[in-house]
Amino acid sequence: EQVYGEKYSQSQISRLVSEYRDDIMSWLSRPLEKEYLVLYIDALYQKVRFNGQVVSMSFYVVMGLNRDYRREVLLIKPNL
Repeated sequence: EQVYGEKYSQSQISRLVSEYRDDIMSWLSRPLEKEYLVLYIDALYQKVRFNGQVVSMSFYVVMGLNRDYRREVLLIKPNL
């Protein structure tokens, strides 16, 4: 509730996770290019629930510029 401004039940969270699980797994297992012209590495901060508390956590974001000059998100990883 502190993070999203609304209260979600466990069943609502389970339904949302189930709804997007296939999309997430497809994205995680997609083929990547063999080479990228440029890699961009940055971090973003989000408030998340961690160990029962709402904390600000950084997430590494890696983007690649492919040969068609399009940016692709390659990785989003929490800094634990």
